[in-house]
Amino acid sequence: MYLKTWLSEQTTVHSIQAKHLENLPLLGLKLEHIYYNTPEQNGHIESFHKTLKKEYIWPNDFQNYQEAESAIKDAFTDYNQNRIHSALGYITPYEFISKWKLQQQIDYEKVINLGNGRK
Repeated sequence: MYLKTWLSEQTTVHSIQAKHLENLPLLGLKLEHIYYNTPEQNGHIESFHKTLKKEYIWPNDFQNYQEAESAIKDAFTDYNQNRIHSALGYITPYEFISKWKLQQQIDYEKVINLGNGRK
């Protein structure tokens, strides 16, 4: 997994504290720089922004900042919990996690059974 940052005057390696850079490998992350104004280098976030705007922001007529803020918070919850994702095989994140946990339990039981001489 990569932590992507733009190469610009405001965002440089020097703006990320050294202690944070040292921890990236512990989290399984690699630092990657992309050039400013190159959406093709950051397709996942560009796709997310498109979805956020098309499905959650543009269909609404917000009367004030608080309405917009509330709707965006709700949008993040919906997107991260209830909305189907092609990257997850067109299931929701909750369904994906449930299936993953079940598979982990099955795999664990297989290992335990093999250790006990059972198949």
